[in-house]
Amino acid sequence: MLTMKMMIDQLTGSRIAASFIQKMIEECQEFAAEHQRYTTAMDTLREELGDAVTQEMDAIQRQCASNLRFSGLLGLKANLDHFNATTTNCFLNEDFEVFLQEKTAQLLPDYQSAQADRSRFYSTLTPEQKAVYEPVITYICTLETVGPKLAHYYGYLLGNQLWPLVVPGYHEDVVLTMNYTKMLNHYFQKDFSPCQVVLSKNTSDML
Repeated sequence: MLTMKMMIDQLTGSRIAASFIQKMIEECQEFAAEHQRYTTAMDTLREELGDAVTQEMDAIQRQCASNLRFSGLLGLKANLDHFNATTTNCFLNEDFEVFLQEKTAQLLPDYQSAQADRSRFYSTLTPEQKAVYEPVITYICTLETVGPKLAHYYGYLLGNQLWPLVVPGYHEDVVLTMNYTKMLNHYFQKDFSPCQVVLSKNTSDML
């Protein structure tokens, strides 16, 4: 039976980040290559720093998970907010950093705790080790740029399936869904298909 503790653990644990990263590796060759460079750099540093590198990798995943949870739930909320007040300004008219609330995301306790751990780790590196660490910085930048955008989008799409089950009278705004999809198609230069997003184990893991 799915207990409340199991549900909270799924939302608050780092599994959400691991699932997202694996999906990105499978679907994006550029990210897969970037992830390999990240892994190679960490393996090199581990030879000199041992368990401290494992702790750094854990902090990176915790930070990613915090961003994904926050953005995914913002997308879910944006969907319902739009349904409840369709005449207000649509979030698609705002810049990404505005409707993703990036500054707020970086104030969340899990994000800040992970950032403190990461700052301590980086402060111990020698100049030579910092040079080895450069691919890690690039990798983190990608996670922080791509992750929240996709999490918000999939959170929004999840709302199309979830809200009809719990909100009387809810109906999807098909035009807004298509416009959101087109915006991401243009941004990522990739064909997203909202019809392929289903309320499944994989989708739940990523959000």
